[in-house]
Amino acid sequence: MALSIISTLTGLVATIPGVPTVLTPMAGDFAQITGFSLLAVIMTQVIGFSTVIFPYQVGPLVVAMQLSKEPLSKLLKITLPLTAITVVVLMPLDFLWWQLLGWVS
Repeated sequence: MALSIISTLTGLVATIPGVPTVLTPMAGDFAQITGFSLLAVIMTQVIGFSTVIFPYQVGPLVVAMQLSKEPLSKLLKITLPLTAITVVVLMPLDFLWWQLLGWVS
C-alpha cells in the first residue's frame, strides 16, 4: 500500500508520465527494503501512475476538457471519487491478488 501511495503522490509533483522515470531507478532498493520481488515493486508503480487525483497530472485530459469547453472542475468530480475507490478498494484487492498468485508474501 505504501509503495502505491508513494507512486500516487509522486504523480502529484512529477505528473503521471514522470512517475516511472522517478521511481523505477529506486525499484531495486524498494524491493530490498520491503522484501518484495522487483516485479512486485514495479507493479505497485503501475497502480500509482494509473491513479489520477487532479486533472493537471495528465496533459491529454486538460487538452480534452479545453477543447470541449468544459471546466476542469467537472473532471475533478470524477477523478477524486475514482482515487478514493482505488485507495480503499483496488489497492488492497491488488495486494490480495498478488498474494494469491504468490508474487508477494
